[in-house]
Amino acid sequence: MSVHEAPGLYCWLPEYSVGHDVVDKQHQQIFTMINELHTAIPLHEEITIIKKVLEEMADYIEYHFDTEKSYLQEMPEFAGHEKLHWEFTQKTLQFATEYYRHPRKELLYDIVSFLAYWLKDHIKRIDIEQFRLYHQRQGATNQDASPPNGSMN
Repeated sequence: MSVHEAPGLYCWLPEYSVGHDVVDKQHQQIFTMINELHTAIPLHEEITIIKKVLEEMADYIEYHFDTEKSYLQEMPEFAGHEKLHWEFTQKTLQFATEYYRHPRKELLYDIVSFLAYWLKDHIKRIDIEQFRLYHQRQGATNQDASPPNGSMN
């Protein structure tokens, strides 16, 4: 556990930066939502609260994945990246369905652990590399579009 994390508290760290402000802010928001879910667990008797948080997270994560796709869809490895997003979504839906059928506090902790671990791992193993390649490609594209030494000849 990092110094920036208390038990049950999941924090975005600078080492998770993909170098793109929009995506980094969205990742930060997802960490915030995971913490909101964690905070709601002691109130698990109030299933409507949990459902609301889970539904908001699902919507936001879908929005986030669409954002990443808008930047990365032309990258050679994006099909695999998108498959990971799909698998994550399916697993999250399975967890939510199981919780709705049989609400248990332990399952909520499993959900939070899964979400936090997956997000950290995905950012560090996949997103950072994909956005590094994206930035390289953007730099090459911008350099190719500019004449050498800035002249307009």
